[in-house]
Amino acid sequence: MKFKVNKIAAAVAVSLGTSVVGMNAAQADEILFPNLVASSSVTSILSVINDDDYTVPDLHYRYYYQASNGTPCAEANYKQPTSKNDVVTFDVGGVFGDSKGVLFEPASTKAKYDKSFAIFKNVKPVRAFAIVDNNDAFFAGQGIEGEAFLIEFTQGSVWGYQAYNAADIVGWQNGNVVVANPYDFSDRVENNGEVLVPTPAGGDPDNYGVPIAVMPWSGNVQTALFITPVATNQLNGSLKATVGLAVNDPSNPAPDVMYDRDENPYSGAKLATVTCVGRVNVPSLVSTATQQFLENTGGWSNVVVTSGQAVVMKLEYNDTAPAELDGKSTGSGSWNNGYWLRKGIRESVARTGAGAVKSMPIFAVPKDQSLNSPYPLVDVAAAVKKGLPWPPAYGSDPLPYVDVASSVQ
Repeated sequence: MKFKVNKIAAAVAVSLGTSVVGMNAAQADEILFPNLVASSSVTSILSVINDDDYTVPDLHYRYYYQASNGTPCAEANYKQPTSKNDVVTFDVGGVFGDSKGVLFEPASTKAKYDKSFAIFKNVKPVRAFAIVDNNDAFFAGQGIEGEAFLIEFTQGSVWGYQAYNAADIVGWQNGNVVVANPYDFSDRVENNGEVLVPTPAGGDPDNYGVPIAVMPWSGNVQTALFITPVATNQLNGSLKATVGLAVNDPSNPAPDVMYDRDENPYSGAKLATVTCVGRVNVPSLVSTATQQFLENTGGWSNVVVTSGQAVVMKLEYNDTAPAELDGKSTGSGSWNNGYWLRKGIRESVARTGAGAVKSMPIFAVPKDQSLNSPYPLVDVAAAVKKGLPWPPAYGSDPLPYVDVASSVQ
C-alpha cells in the first residue's frame, strides 16, 4: 500500500513513564531480505518492485554476507538504475538469468542495468541479508516491495518469503513529512509480528515464544532455524541474537526443551548465539544426552529469543533423493517447507492501562484521516538531536495533533 501525505494523522502520546513520543507510521522506503544463500547447490532469486509515487534514478542494494556461522558479515553495496513501476528479478548467485543475473527481462527496457546483480557468483558459499532502498532518498510516498525465492537447483526444492517492509516513524517539519528511522527493522516498527524479542521480566513466556512441530531427525528429515539479528539500525554486520527452545512444564520450575509426541517433557535446553545471519540446526538446541529420547519421535517446542532481537525462519526438508516421508516415497525429487516465525505485535513496546489488562497505547485521530499502521516509538532525545520538532505543538502543522487523554472518538 502506498503512503499518501494527505492521509497521515499524527498524535501526541499519553505518558508511558519514559521519554517517548508516539506517531503514526507510513510505509517504509527500504526493505529487508533477512536470509539469502548462495552455494554450489542453492541460490537466491530476488524480485524488487519499485512501487513509487515519484521518479528516482536508481535503487541502492546493500548486502551483508559471511562464509561461516559466528563471524561478522562483510558488506558490499551498489546502485542500479530503476524506473517508475519497474520490477526486476535476479539471481544473486549467478546460476540463473543473463550475464548480469537478471531473469525474464525483455530485449528493450526502460531501466538499463549497468552492473551485475549476481553479487555472489564468485563468492560461495555464503549466507547473507540484503537491504534495498530508493537511493537513500527518504521522502514520503516512495515504496519498495520484494520477494525471495530460494531454490535447491540440483533436486528442485524451493521455498520463499516476502521481504520485510517495516513501518516508518514520521513527524512533521515545516509542513513536510520527515522520516526519523531509516534502516530500522526492530520490533518497534514491525507490521505483522516479524521480529521475536526476549520475554521481559515478569512476562508470560507463552506470549513471546513461537510453537513449532519438530519431525524426527534420526532419518532423512532436517529441521533448521534461519536467524537474522535485527536492530534500530540494520546497517551493521556484527549484530547478535541468542535463541533456544523452551516449553513450560508445570512439574518443573525451569523451562524444559521439548515435549515428545506422547506429551512427555524433556529437559536439556541449549542456546545458540548468531552473529549477523546464520543457520541453527534444531537438534543442536537439545543436549546430547537428551537427543536420544527425541531423535526418533521429534515433538514440539517454542522458539525463543533470549537476548537481542531477531527474524527467525523455520526450514524442514528431506535431504536425500528419492525422497520419503515417514518411510513412504514422495517421488523422485525432494521436498522442503520454509516459513517466517511470527508472534504478537511490537512486544518490546511498553503496554499501558490499569490492573491486569494492559494494551498498546491507542491514539484518537480525526475521523476523516486514516491510520496507516500501528503505533511505533520515537526516542525524544534522538529526535531533538536530529532537529525534528519533538514534541510537536498542537495545531502548528497542516494536520492537527490530537491529545489522546482529552479526545473523544
